[in-house]
Amino acid sequence: KHVLREMMTAYDGNQIGEPMVAGDEIVRNYSITLPEDYIASKCSVVAFVNLGGDTKEVLQAHEVKIEE
Repeated sequence: KHVLREMMTAYDGNQIGEPMVAGDEIVRNYSITLPEDYIASKCSVVAFVNLGGDTKEVLQAHEVKIEE
């Protein structure tokens, strides 16, 4: 039932280049205009952080429903 329809970044995301330690926060803002035939209440935004490289291990993920 879940389908990836749009991406706000390139397929391989945006690299975090600066070194980080526990408790650090990086804030990035993205925007997209949903096509008129999309039903916003049935859409979500999913973000994740991975290690990159060969394994692409996901460290953190979060999903937020879109409100109309």
